[in-house]
Amino acid sequence: MVVHKIKGFSIAFSVLYVMLAVADLAVTISWYVDGVDTGASKMDYQGVLALLISLGVILGAAGMMGCIASLKEALWAAILSTLVVFLTACCFGVIAGYLGTQLVHNRIIVCRCLG
Repeated sequence: MVVHKIKGFSIAFSVLYVMLAVADLAVTISWYVDGVDTGASKMDYQGVLALLISLGVILGAAGMMGCIASLKEALWAAILSTLVVFLTACCFGVIAGYLGTQLVHNRIIVCRCLG
């Protein structure tokens, strides 16, 4: 009984990772092609956005692998999927920190020029 609950949680989290990957891909691809007026191409962040798209694909693949591993009860595939998701989340955190510091830096420069 406990195994089925753990398997259910594993599948649920794997599906969550896939949904997060789809959301990341939708938003990042939209920004990459400037479908919305974000100004990303004017701020030279196209390389970072391409990296975010790549990480979204990796996250989606890891989520699918985790879901399949949970259904097949493959322990090592589930562990590998969790490790890939963890490393991808760390990369997302580093990129978010980089973009945050760059945006703050650009805002400080703009404020100094105006004031």
